[in-house]
Amino acid sequence: DLPGYEIASVKTGHVTYNEAVLWEGSYSMHTAGAVEALRSLLLRGDEPEIASVFDVFLYGDRLIYHKPSCSSEDVGARFLLHVYPTDIDDLPLERRESGFDNLSFSFWQNGGRVGDECFARVDLPEYEIASVRTGQFTQEGSIWGGSFEIDDASDNVR
Repeated sequence: DLPGYEIASVKTGHVTYNEAVLWEGSYSMHTAGAVEALRSLLLRGDEPEIASVFDVFLYGDRLIYHKPSCSSEDVGARFLLHVYPTDIDDLPLERRESGFDNLSFSFWQNGGRVGDECFARVDLPEYEIASVRTGQFTQEGSIWGGSFEIDDASDNVR
């Protein structure tokens, strides 16, 4: 369990008895204020682009993931996020063959909790986006998934 005060970042790893570092990693955590700001967006009453285990909302240049009542199991699986550009040449060279940007993430990289509610936010790339595919997965397979197109006429296109 993490301490009760607000945490900006976490560094973790494994050190042996002779202080050899076997592995090490770190990640940042959203502050309570940032998570509250995400929550206030959802109070507008907009319908989600994807209604599933997590509801997914598109707000301008970002995706908001929301689950009203979530457990540690809900946020333990990785999130799949594939962004398909309108023009394939907007992708980095190494991504052009696959045809999408892979922005998959772990919940605590982009998310946080307010009470029982879970929120995550992902900023989308700056190029024009045709569609998005997202969900959660484990080694055993997909937990949930969905996709949606981004309408050229909407306010959600750069």
